[in-house]
Amino acid sequence: MLGSGQSFGRYVRRLAEARTYGPLRELVRCYILRRLKTDKSVIADLPDKTEMKAFCYLSAAQAALYQKAIGDLADALERAEGIGRKGIVLSFLMRLKQICNHPSQWLGDGAWAETESGKFARLRELADVIAEKQEKMLVFTQFREATQPIAAFLGRLFGREGAQIDRLGKRVDAKLERAKARSQQVSREFEAKVETPQKKADKEKGDAKAAIESRIARLRNDYQNRQHA
Repeated sequence: MLGSGQSFGRYVRRLAEARTYGPLRELVRCYILRRLKTDKSVIADLPDKTEMKAFCYLSAAQAALYQKAIGDLADALERAEGIGRKGIVLSFLMRLKQICNHPSQWLGDGAWAETESGKFARLRELADVIAEKQEKMLVFTQFREATQPIAAFLGRLFGREGAQIDRLGKRVDAKLERAKARSQQVSREFEAKVETPQKKADKEKGDAKAAIESRIARLRNDYQNRQHA
């Protein structure tokens, strides 16, 4: 549909020079599954989006890590110059995000205790109300390493496991992870049983090396015995 990579590149460059991507949008529009909240032609009674900001406190552990990170940032900026300062600021912003989520995300200790995070406390307040009404809940996070701890935490509150879906729409819930692990184990067992040409060659090479080393050892022993005779 879009031609070769070179022809498509030339086509996009022409659109860029004309400062319009309308033709490209029309070309791929039927292949993109997307709807906007403002598009009333999709569904007339689609409710308006409601946003509410909830501010979370920092636990004692979070506050201590946050304060230390600020101090480390100040020290790093004093030693940095030029564009390196920008990179330092960006890296510390990511660290502060992780600390504000949960100390365990930054420390990597695997604890994820509820009492150590203000966000987890606020999440419990929301989840308790939703679970009591027997309604559903959708939680987003930009950190994949946080999905499993959050899912386990919500699973305890709702009394059942929930599905985890990554940014590509792929389910990564516990059942599929176990199935994946089992598949990998079966694959390893199969490969161990099958003797490929490379494995056979490696085995023959190892056997030949062992035979040579054994022969050398016998010759050395014979020589030492003759010397003592």
